[in-house]
Amino acid sequence: MPCSAPGVRCPKTAGHAGARNADLSVSGDDPVESRQDKQAKQDVQDVQDVAGKGRVMTMYTTVDSPLGELLLVGEEATGGVALASLSLPGQKGAAVVRDGWVHAPEAFAGIAAQLREYFEGRRTRFDIVYADGVGTDFQRRVWAALDTVPYGETVSYGQIAERVGAPGSGVRAVGTAIGRNPLLVVRPCHRVIGADGALRGYAGGLERKERLLGLEGALAVR
Repeated sequence: MPCSAPGVRCPKTAGHAGARNADLSVSGDDPVESRQDKQAKQDVQDVQDVAGKGRVMTMYTTVDSPLGELLLVGEEATGGVALASLSLPGQKGAAVVRDGWVHAPEAFAGIAAQLREYFEGRRTRFDIVYADGVGTDFQRRVWAALDTVPYGETVSYGQIAERVGAPGSGVRAVGTAIGRNPLLVVRPCHRVIGADGALRGYAGGLERKERLLGLEGALAVR
């Protein structure tokens, strides 16, 4: 699921000069603009194939939020549900409910409660089981690095690239992997910005990225 979108006015946060030159090449969370539409469709297919594979029951629900109605998709798991995707309204590459999926709000009650607490400013980290099998090995390494970025902080694309052993030209591949994060909000790709402090891109729209960072107190006063 992508995490890149059209731009709006981009506020600044504290920059990271060491990664400046590499990050300036990232025009959005997916820097290869000419391939975004094609890749977005493939990303949707990949996530939905994982969610619908085998005999595992695929469940979904919607949750109201300050960002609009969120679509949650997950797999039946021991003791509950494993989250496969979380999409925002109007998001490029958002999941689409399929025939055979089960509408099961009760299965997502715990996740929905955590999301409410987060948007109310009462939760700074999520305790959620994610579904296996989504993404390439490299993408999963990048997504794991996103999970380590603390609430209220931002990092640059270059810093994430360094953490996964892909500095320099690897920033582009990292930007692409970030852009394919299927779990918006709970896996915080919104905390990755340009080295110059520009927001760069977000699948749910830069206005929402700015709103999430503002909620977390991660935007610098200009």
